[in-house]
Formats: sequence, C-alpha cells, structure tokens
Amino acid sequence: MRHIVPNLITLSSICVGLSAVKFALSGKFDIAAVCIIGAALLDALDGRVARALKGASKFGAELDSLADVVNFGAVPALVLYIRGLNAAPGVGWFACLIFVIAVALRLARFNVM
Repeated sequence: MRHIVPNLITLSSICVGLSAVKFALSGKFDIAAVCIIGAALLDALDGRVARALKGASKFGAELDSLADVVNFGAVPALVLYIRGLNAAPGVGWFACLIFVIAVALRLARFNVM
C-alpha cells in the first residue's frame, strides 16, 4: 500500500497534465494552464508522500520521470502549438519538438547522475 499511493498520485498528475491538451483542443487555454499547474502540484506531492510513507521505489522514480516528460515537456509544447505555434507549422512544430527533446535529455541526465 505504501508504494501504491505515491504511484497513484503520479498517475493522477499524468491524467491532469493530459487533460490540459484536451482543454487546449477545446480552446479553453485558461483551464489548460490550471491543469499544468495542478500537474506540477501533484508532482511535488508524490515524492513527499513516498518519503513520508517510506514507499519510494525504483518503479516510482521511473514513473515520476515519465510523468515529468509528459507534464513538463509534451503537454506544454502541445498546448503552445495548439494556442498559436500552429500558425507557422514547420517552425512551430520544430520548436515544440526541440523543447520536448530538451526536457527529456535534461531528465535523463539527472537520472544517471
């Protein structure tokens, strides 16, 4: 149980983050921004809960890294693309890809150190 609770919080953060894309597709960018902030709050909470319950695990750490790439890489890039970067399809999409790659590489570097 002590391992499940932090992982459920992490999975919830992914759900909230991906919901930002859904709201962006509907033109509700203010709600999309709130979802990204909510995902960040849940991301901060999952580690604290894992430490408090002594439920930290390698699986949880990997899941958290995946959530970070989704919530702070892919989701913001997609929301920005939907919001306006799609007006310059080639350049806008390339900027989104570079952003996500940079986030993924930064997290990978952090994980191996």
